[in-house]
Amino acid sequence: MEIKTISMGTPLSQNPFSFHLPPELWGKIFVESLPNQRYIPPEKANAPMALCQVCSAWRSAAFSIPQLWSSISVTVSTSSDVEKMKDGVQAWLGRSGALPLSLSLGGVQTRSVESPRRLCLDPILDEFISFIGRWEAVQLDVTGDFRGLVLGIGTLRAPLLRRFEGLQQFDAWTLVRPLVSFLGASPFLTDIVWDLPFVDGRGPPTARSGLPWSQLTRFESHRAIGVEEFVGVLRRCPSLVEGSFRLVAGIDDLDSPQPTTSLVHHSLTTLTIYFGDDELEPFLEHLTLPMLHDLTVKTGLPYSFSSQNAFVEFLSRCQPPMERLTLEGVGNQGAQLVDLLRLTPYITDLSIHHRFLNLDDTFFHSLTYVEGMHQTQPCLCPKLEVLSLRAHMTSSRGVFAAMLESRYRWDSPNVVCLKGLEVRFIGDNRDRVGKDLDRLQALREKGLSIDVSWGGLSEVKK
Repeated sequence: MEIKTISMGTPLSQNPFSFHLPPELWGKIFVESLPNQRYIPPEKANAPMALCQVCSAWRSAAFSIPQLWSSISVTVSTSSDVEKMKDGVQAWLGRSGALPLSLSLGGVQTRSVESPRRLCLDPILDEFISFIGRWEAVQLDVTGDFRGLVLGIGTLRAPLLRRFEGLQQFDAWTLVRPLVSFLGASPFLTDIVWDLPFVDGRGPPTARSGLPWSQLTRFESHRAIGVEEFVGVLRRCPSLVEGSFRLVAGIDDLDSPQPTTSLVHHSLTTLTIYFGDDELEPFLEHLTLPMLHDLTVKTGLPYSFSSQNAFVEFLSRCQPPMERLTLEGVGNQGAQLVDLLRLTPYITDLSIHHRFLNLDDTFFHSLTYVEGMHQTQPCLCPKLEVLSLRAHMTSSRGVFAAMLESRYRWDSPNVVCLKGLEVRFIGDNRDRVGKDLDRLQALREKGLSIDVSWGGLSEVKK
C-alpha cells in the first residue's frame, strides 16, 4: 500500500484529502471552528471569514453552509464606513438561508456626517429589520439618539424571537412602551437581559404587565430594584430557571407596601445577586428556593456582618441541592462560613472572595477529610471538586496543605477527589504558609491544578 506524506507547507488546494470529504462532514468541521460566542464578529482571523481565505474550494464550501452565517456582531464607530458595512451585513446574512438569526449591534446613535438627516446606525438597523421574521436572539448595545429605533420597532413582530438584550441609558417611559409592546407579542421569548426602567416602580403599572413574564425562563436586570419588585418579578415568572438582579433596599415606591407574604419558587435553579446594602435580610426573608443549584452573591461593600447570618437562615429554610456557591464580599468571619457550609453538603464548586475575610484553622479543619471518622459526613462539602479562595490566611502552618492533601485522593468512597484550586492570599503571608508551598507543589506534580498567589504574583501555577 502506498503511503502519501503531506508536508505542512503543502498548499491546501493541492492536498488530496481536502477534496474527498462528503459535504455534510465539511459542514460539521467548519461549524465546529466558529468562535464560542453567541454573536460572531466578522473578523478575518476567525471563522467563517478565515475559512474563506484558505482557497477557492474552502470559500465555496463555506458560502454553501448557512450555519456559518446565521450570527453576526456589528460595532459601529464614528469612523466606520456604514454603507460599506451595510453591504457586508447584507451579503453575510444573505448566505444564512432560512435559519433563525442571532444579531448584535453596538455603537452610538448620532447624526451621520455624510447624511445629516439620517442617524449613523440606521443603515445597519434597516438591514437587521429586513430579517426581523427570522430574529432568534438580538442584542442592541446602543446609546445616544435611538428614539426612531424604539418607536419604529413597536409596530413590528419577531415571531421566532427567544432572547432580547436591551438598550442602555434609557429612561423615558414613552419610548419603553413600544419596546414592551414588541416583546410582549413574541410568543417564544424566554430570555431577557434588560437595562430599562420597567421593574423599578417608576413606570405605570402596565410596565410590569406588558412583558410575557409567565413564559420567561431567564431574566437579567441591570437596573437596581428594591424588595417589592424583586419578589414581584419572581412571582410573575413561575417558569424562571435563571435570574440575575441588582438589589438596593429602600428604592421601592413609598405608596407600595412591603411584601407581607412569602414566596416559594419551585423552578429557579440559578440566582445571581449584586447588592449595595449591608442588609440582605429584606430580600431573603420572603424567599424560599428549594431547587436552587447555583448561587452567586456579590457586594462591593467592605463589611457585611449580618448578610451571612441572613444566608444561613435562607439556606436552612430552603435546604436546596446546591452544587455551586460563589460569595464575594459577604461575611468576614470563618466561623460563620463553617455554619453556612454545613447547609450545603452537595457543593462541587466553591468560591469565597473577601478582602477582609480571615481563613483560620476552624475553616480548614472543617474541610479536612479524616479517614475512619464521621463516616456519615467525613468533612464538610465532601463532593467538592473546585475551590477558589481570595482572603487573609490566619491558619497555622501546614493546616492549609493538610486539608488539600486529605481531599486529593482517589481511593475513598466518602469524599470526592479535589480537581482544581485557585487561591489569592490578601496581604503578605509567606512566612505563615511558606512551608505549605512545597507540599502544594508536590500536589501539583501529582495532577492537581493549583494557582496560588499573593497580590497577583503567582507562586504555584497550574
